[in-house]
Parts: sequence; structure tokens; C-alpha cells
Amino acid sequence: MDIPAQTTPEQLIETALNLSRYARRLTESDTAALDRLRTTLFTPWDATAMQAMLDGCAVEDETTLKKALRTLRKQVMLRLIVRDLAGLADLREVMSTATLLAEVTTNFALSRIDGWLRSQDGPPIG
Repeated sequence: MDIPAQTTPEQLIETALNLSRYARRLTESDTAALDRLRTTLFTPWDATAMQAMLDGCAVEDETTLKKALRTLRKQVMLRLIVRDLAGLADLREVMSTATLLAEVTTNFALSRIDGWLRSQDGPPIG
């Protein structure tokens, strides 16, 4: 994508936040979101980064699992929305990032829930 050389990350972010109420609300509810966004704006999400973020969360029960998944979703969507609206991401990146988010979160949740159920009830029979 061609971005004018004089455009700063702050200008790109502000333009995107003016276009997306969801992104604006995310940055208003999480004071560190803008700082994270400034440092990662020019880096597309990948499965490794998503997985690393989830692996860094202390997930011990269903409540903390849901919180970790929500936190990841918010961070991925915020960066993706801003990259898309700023012209830094093409349609392929938008679609593949959304797909990766679904795959990573589904696999992460499944592995945790499966482990909890196996420790509670034992392995499946048959």
C-alpha cells in the first residue's frame, strides 16, 4: 500500500479512530492500547504472535480463558482495523488475519477445555 512519506503513525491512527467507533472505544477503555498500537502498527499479525500472547496469559479456569480470548481479540481487531483504514493492509491481510484469529483462539480454547475435562473425567472412551 502506498502511504505518503510525511504521514506519521499518529496521523494514521487518528484518521482510523475517527472512522471507527469500535476502535475509538477500544483505545478509550484501554489506556495502553495506543502505545501498543504505535509500536506495532507497521507489523501485520501472524499466528505466532497471537499464540505467544495467549501463552503469556495465566489461564486457569473458564473465566480467565474467556478474558484471555477477549483481550487477544481486542488487540488483533484494533491493529487490523487501523491498518485497514490507514491503507496499510490489503483485503488478503484483513481476511487472513481474521481467519488466523479464529483458528488460534479456537485451538487454544479447545486445548485448555480438553485438558480440564480429561483431568476431571479421564480420557474419552471409545
